[in-house]
Amino acid sequence: MHKFGIKKLDGEPVKVDQVKNMLTNRFYIGIMNYAGEYYQGTHKTFISKKLFDEVQKQIEKIERPRNKGHNFAFAGLATCGECDAAITAETHTKIYPKTRGKVEYIYYRCTKKLKPCTQKYINEPSLEEQLRNVIRDCGLHKSWEPYLEKWIVEAEEKDKLESEKEIKQFDSQVQETEVKLNRLLDGYLDQVIEPEIYKQKKNELFEEKLKLEKKKFQIEKNGNSWLEPVREFVNCALQAQKIAAEKNNGSAAGGGAALKLRATPEAGRANTLTIFFEMRSNFFKNVHTI
Repeated sequence: MHKFGIKKLDGEPVKVDQVKNMLTNRFYIGIMNYAGEYYQGTHKTFISKKLFDEVQKQIEKIERPRNKGHNFAFAGLATCGECDAAITAETHTKIYPKTRGKVEYIYYRCTKKLKPCTQKYINEPSLEEQLRNVIRDCGLHKSWEPYLEKWIVEAEEKDKLESEKEIKQFDSQVQETEVKLNRLLDGYLDQVIEPEIYKQKKNELFEEKLKLEKKKFQIEKNGNSWLEPVREFVNCALQAQKIAAEKNNGSAAGGGAALKLRATPEAGRANTLTIFFEMRSNFFKNVHTI
């Protein structure tokens, strides 16, 4: 920031904490904090609440601990069928002095963080082959497409009606909270409620009101967003043969992202993928094992 001319009045660089305080200050969306109390300001907002909420999400991502290292193609796609722990990936380097020199191999294994586990590692080519087989076996015939599209459209309409109902409920709850705030103020003005208790209860109700408004906003924005993964799943299933045949393993990973995978520990089938369809709709609830 200092490099681009953003600095304090004395010319010193702006500290990270100062930037964070500015980005998390609710004053810019019309909310004031005075003497520990929140107030709905009458001043013009600098930014929209939508933008403010998006900034908070980015701040949360930045502050969240992140793993450094390789971007493994199939990381995060499977859990261990024996102990339910996550499947992680790691690299091993082998040196061939007379031929290929230094070669890096990728292996996937159970993290074994939840309890003792007997499962061993599996190399990436083997995992990729199994994943391609899973995707290939999950394929849907093109003749299913119109029926699935009709079902999705009907689900969208139903979800829209449910969202409208929920929004009305949140509007009602917001109004109830405002009534409580007015009653609380009346009690304070009549000296029935102590100042400290009034301040505490007012902040609690104000926070509750903000949460309700945020939930309402999320429903308005993402009312039927759960259907997008369903559409993605259907599209992947309709193109399963093509995805499974792609040479780029990123395609297989993308297809597998619509599924939940487990490495099964059954006798004679260690390091074998099992697929569970866990879509939100009952239409897609099924279990298939390879």
